[in-house]
Amino acid sequence: MAAYVTTNDELGTARHGIAELADATHAIDDAGSLAEVLDTLIGCARRQAGRAALMVVRNGRLAPWRAPDSIAIPDAVTFPVNVGGRTVALVSAAAADVSAGDRSSALDVLACHAGRVLESMTLHTALGLVPPRSVRRTAISGQVGGGSR
Repeated sequence: MAAYVTTNDELGTARHGIAELADATHAIDDAGSLAEVLDTLIGCARRQAGRAALMVVRNGRLAPWRAPDSIAIPDAVTFPVNVGGRTVALVSAAAADVSAGDRSSALDVLACHAGRVLESMTLHTALGLVPPRSVRRTAISGQVGGGSR
């Protein structure tokens, strides 16, 4: 059964959550390298859930991403980051921190989006193409599409 927003406070919270998720996906879009995508992803995940960790697959094993504080979290909810059908990283957050369905959904969206951005960057590099980094910025500054941030 779908949950419906019933009060102005709930509506405001929902709008804030959507804006926060939009900002996070745009930040991932703006990353200039594969490493920056992962750095941005873990930063956004921590803003969503508080305690979050990012593990990457290296030589078939999981390894913490960059920071030593990116260690496995007990009783975690885990979201895969997939590239080309393979899991390349896992975002984990403490289950207690993502008990609200919206946070869990947001982390899932961020992990999926990061995977698509990583995939796109990898394909652009493999094909010798220049990634279209400035397209969104041009649209925002020129008011193309009717929106502004």
